[in-house]
Amino acid sequence: MRFAVYPGREKKESIIPMVNVIFLLLIFFLMTSSFIIPDPFELNKPYADSSNKVSTEERLYISKTGKVFISDKVNENAWRYLKQSTPEELLLIADSNFPAKDLLNISEKLKELGIIELNLLTNQRIEE
Repeated sequence: MRFAVYPGREKKESIIPMVNVIFLLLIFFLMTSSFIIPDPFELNKPYADSSNKVSTEERLYISKTGKVFISDKVNENAWRYLKQSTPEELLLIADSNFPAKDLLNISEKLKELGIIELNLLTNQRIEE
Protein backbone atom coordinates (compact mmCIF):
# COMPACT_ATOMS: atom_id res chain seq x y z
CA MET A 1 0.00 0.00 0.00
CA ARG A 2 1.32 3.39 -1.01
CA PHE A 3 0.65 6.54 0.94
CA ALA A 4 0.37 9.85 -0.79
CA VAL A 5 3.17 12.21 0.09
CA TYR A 6 2.11 15.81 0.14
CA PRO A 7 4.77 18.41 -0.39
CA GLY A 8 5.33 20.48 2.74
CA ARG A 9 4.43 24.13 2.82
CA GLU A 10 7.11 26.54 1.79
CA LYS A 11 8.33 28.46 4.76
CA LYS A 12 7.83 32.18 4.09
CA GLU A 13 10.37 34.64 5.39
CA SER A 14 9.22 36.72 8.33
CA ILE A 15 9.22 40.50 7.95
CA ILE A 16 9.32 41.08 11.71
CA PRO A 17 13.13 41.64 11.82
CA MET A 18 12.86 44.22 9.05
CA VAL A 19 10.07 46.05 10.90
CA ASN A 20 12.20 46.02 14.06
CA VAL A 21 15.14 47.56 12.21
CA ILE A 22 12.92 50.26 10.66
CA PHE A 23 11.51 51.19 14.07
CA LEU A 24 14.99 51.32 15.57
CA LEU A 25 16.16 53.61 12.76
CA LEU A 26 13.11 55.81 13.18
CA ILE A 27 13.71 56.13 16.93
CA PHE A 28 17.41 56.84 16.34
CA PHE A 29 16.73 59.67 13.88
CA LEU A 30 14.01 61.19 16.05
CA MET A 31 16.26 61.21 19.08
CA THR A 32 19.32 62.65 17.32
CA SER A 33 17.60 65.30 15.20
CA SER A 34 17.12 68.89 16.21
CA PHE A 35 14.12 70.91 15.22
CA ILE A 36 14.40 74.48 13.97
CA ILE A 37 11.81 76.95 15.15
CA PRO A 38 10.53 78.80 12.08
CA ASP A 39 10.39 82.60 12.12
CA PRO A 40 6.82 83.97 12.16
CA PHE A 41 7.65 86.38 9.33
CA GLU A 42 10.57 86.97 6.97
CA LEU A 43 13.57 88.39 8.80
CA ASN A 44 16.98 89.55 7.62
CA LYS A 45 19.13 89.06 10.70
CA PRO A 46 22.02 91.48 11.24
CA TYR A 47 25.62 90.28 11.00
CA ALA A 48 28.12 90.17 13.86
CA ASP A 49 31.84 89.46 14.12
CA SER A 50 31.60 87.32 17.25
CA SER A 51 29.01 84.90 18.52
CA ASN A 52 28.02 82.92 21.60
CA LYS A 53 25.71 79.95 21.97
CA VAL A 54 22.41 80.96 23.52
CA SER A 55 20.04 78.42 25.03
CA THR A 56 16.89 80.35 25.83
CA GLU A 57 13.45 79.17 24.86
CA GLU A 58 11.58 82.49 24.95
CA ARG A 59 12.01 84.38 21.66
CA LEU A 60 10.85 87.90 20.84
CA TYR A 61 10.63 88.68 17.10
CA ILE A 62 10.64 92.22 15.71
CA SER A 63 9.93 92.84 12.02
CA LYS A 64 11.39 95.72 9.99
CA THR A 65 8.07 97.56 10.41
CA GLY A 66 8.17 97.19 14.20
CA LYS A 67 5.70 94.31 14.51
CA VAL A 68 6.40 92.45 17.80
CA PHE A 69 5.72 88.72 18.04
CA ILE A 70 6.15 86.27 20.93
CA SER A 71 4.48 82.89 21.61
CA ASP A 72 1.75 83.34 18.98
CA LYS A 73 0.92 86.81 20.29
CA VAL A 74 1.32 89.98 18.25
CA ASN A 75 1.98 93.63 19.22
CA GLU A 76 -0.07 94.69 22.31
CA ASN A 77 -0.95 91.09 23.17
CA ALA A 78 2.77 90.27 23.05
CA TRP A 79 3.59 93.10 25.48
CA ARG A 80 0.79 91.94 27.82
CA TYR A 81 2.17 88.39 27.65
CA LEU A 82 5.67 89.64 28.52
CA LYS A 83 4.31 91.68 31.43
CA GLN A 84 2.47 88.63 32.83
CA SER A 85 5.17 85.99 32.27
CA THR A 86 8.29 88.15 32.84
CA PRO A 87 10.97 85.68 31.73
CA GLU A 88 14.46 86.34 33.10
CA GLU A 89 16.12 85.59 29.74
CA LEU A 90 14.90 86.59 26.32
CA LEU A 91 16.27 86.04 22.83
CA LEU A 92 15.61 89.07 20.64
CA ILE A 93 15.37 88.34 16.91
CA ALA A 94 15.11 91.63 15.04
CA ASP A 95 15.23 92.44 11.35
CA SER A 96 18.47 94.13 10.26
CA ASN A 97 16.41 96.97 8.71
CA PHE A 98 14.76 97.80 12.05
CA PRO A 99 16.12 101.16 13.34
CA ALA A 100 18.71 100.87 16.11
CA LYS A 101 17.20 103.73 18.17
CA ASP A 102 13.85 101.91 18.24
CA LEU A 103 15.67 98.73 19.28
CA LEU A 104 17.17 100.64 22.22
CA ASN A 105 13.69 101.85 23.21
CA ILE A 106 12.41 98.27 23.13
CA SER A 107 15.35 97.04 25.21
CA GLU A 108 14.62 99.74 27.81
CA LYS A 109 10.95 98.68 27.88
CA LEU A 110 12.02 95.05 28.35
CA LYS A 111 14.32 96.08 31.19
CA GLU A 112 11.38 97.84 32.89
CA LEU A 113 9.38 94.60 32.58
CA GLY A 114 12.07 92.81 34.61
CA ILE A 115 13.98 90.94 31.93
CA ILE A 116 17.51 90.47 33.26
CA GLU A 117 19.31 89.02 30.24
CA LEU A 118 18.61 90.05 26.65
CA ASN A 119 20.41 88.34 23.76
CA LEU A 120 20.30 89.51 20.15
CA LEU A 121 20.32 86.79 17.49
CA THR A 122 22.62 87.58 14.55
CA ASN A 123 24.20 85.84 11.60
CA GLN A 124 27.91 85.23 11.97
CA ARG A 125 29.98 87.26 9.55
CA ILE A 126 32.12 85.10 7.27
CA GLU A 127 35.63 86.47 6.86
CA GLU A 128 37.18 86.16 3.44
